[in-house]
Amino acid sequence: FIMGPATLGLAVFVKETLIQDFSILAYLETSMACGMIVGSIMYWFLNKYVKLINLLIIGIIMDGLTFCLLYFAQVNFVAMLILFIHGIGIPLIMISRTTIIQRVIPDKLRGRIFSMFHMSVIGTTAVSIAITGIILEYMDTQKLFLLIGLCGALCASIVFIPNLNRLEEKAN
Repeated sequence: FIMGPATLGLAVFVKETLIQDFSILAYLETSMACGMIVGSIMYWFLNKYVKLINLLIIGIIMDGLTFCLLYFAQVNFVAMLILFIHGIGIPLIMISRTTIIQRVIPDKLRGRIFSMFHMSVIGTTAVSIAITGIILEYMDTQKLFLLIGLCGALCASIVFIPNLNRLEEKAN
């Protein structure tokens, strides 16, 4: 549910909240991409000291909470800073989950699992974008980012699922 606001919501945010043209969207996306580079480097160092599952949970929490911060953003620079920080969390999610899949899934099934996983991400992103478009007819982007950010951060509650600890042990 977070990818629709991340994709469509950001464009509407630029137009309706920041009241800017879409060159600002390029700056925001660039800020997020720079954050992703920093996050990838951070992952490289943190991976030696922090469990994979913890990196994943930190990334999920960062993903949600930084979207919440967009609720307070009224100027370009603040939005760029927030999206830079947001970008740091993205590799923590993507690299951790990919590594866990590579370590847990048997070799002969890995391609199928990655295929199913990425198709489900693409499919749910399309649904999320459609729902976001409908929601934005009734709610402004700042409230949407606050709501979606809180829901996204709450997804980190998966850490309390008992079998997840076994998954982490198997991944290490």
